[in-house]
Amino acid sequence: MYIRKTCLFIVFVLGSINLAFAHPHVAIDTHPVFVFDNGYFKGVSVTWTWDEFFSDQVIVDYDKNENDKFEPEELAKVEEFFHNIKDYSYFSEIKINGQDVAEIKIEQFSAKINPFEYTLTYTFFIPVNFKLTDGDMIISYINNDPTIYISFSTECTAEGLDEETKNVDIFDSSVKNHSYYGYQFMIVAHKK
Repeated sequence: MYIRKTCLFIVFVLGSINLAFAHPHVAIDTHPVFVFDNGYFKGVSVTWTWDEFFSDQVIVDYDKNENDKFEPEELAKVEEFFHNIKDYSYFSEIKINGQDVAEIKIEQFSAKINPFEYTLTYTFFIPVNFKLTDGDMIISYINNDPTIYISFSTECTAEGLDEETKNVDIFDSSVKNHSYYGYQFMIVAHKK
């Protein structure tokens, strides 16, 4: 009995230590914009603003001339660095009516330094080009890091969730937690 209690105590302590280290080390404020055009869900335009600590690391590593902006060759290196998270689908998922959209690809990547806050902002576009069908379509964009290394936050609300619409009605939108450190942005669209 004593050995059993000792083993259970050791397992509890080791498990607690592991949980203590399972927390995010980096934070991203995320803002998606759902883009529609002529009956198509074109994709999601995404803005990420990184926390000061991660921003500082990237700025110091890539703004070689220290002018608080990325020159074309510096921006190319930042984009190359960004693509290191490709294996994690850029911490993004897009679902239409609950079904995953094909592999996440990135276009129109840009990065800028916000000199007054000394933070870094990435903007990029995730193309989908999905033809809307008759009836309501539930479209979700999810930010989540399964490694729990990055925590996502947002100031978006359902009322403030942006969409660029042409020939599409948006009936409902919502923002809710997805896992402990992620967010799901969802809209219900209907082709006009």
